[in-house]
Amino acid sequence: MQSLRINFVAVRSPWRWLGLMFLLAALIVAACEGRAYVRSSRELAAWEKSWRDLKQSERKTTRPEANKVKAGDRDQLQAELKAANRAISHLSLPWDALFREIESTMSDQVTLLSIEPDTERKEIRITAEAKDFNGVTAYARQLAAIPLLQDVYVMNHQVQPQDPQRPVRFVAVAKWLMTPDIMGKR
Repeated sequence: MQSLRINFVAVRSPWRWLGLMFLLAALIVAACEGRAYVRSSRELAAWEKSWRDLKQSERKTTRPEANKVKAGDRDQLQAELKAANRAISHLSLPWDALFREIESTMSDQVTLLSIEPDTERKEIRITAEAKDFNGVTAYARQLAAIPLLQDVYVMNHQVQPQDPQRPVRFVAVAKWLMTPDIMGKR
């Protein structure tokens, strides 16, 4: 058996100094970039502060003028308020109750195509298709039986000749009784 020789002393490589030089260069670059970052952050903070100061001074100068409304602007503001009030009144109407009542009148004889409410005239226009004219009159009677509708009539009707079953497309019109002011009285 041959003896084993172990050398615990490392051999120095000439490349070791090159690695240390790269490490030193990376540390110097990182330090320079860190200084540039700190400088940029301070500059950004200064710009943000001047922007906030400018906005505050702008608010202070425009507030007194905000109370002075020109006549043209006042008319435009009133028109916008009317439109907003109209939209609020449209949204506060009892749409669910109306749709539930109309859907309850549906049968296999009639297909509902559209419902067009006209809230200003308090009128509703229902477009549908029936298998025959008897279905049209039966549906108009069912609509007239709905407590929310009054004065139901068939405004127009037309047989669809392009369809082989020749259904009757019609438009029924009715007065809509349920408005928010009537609901408040009930």
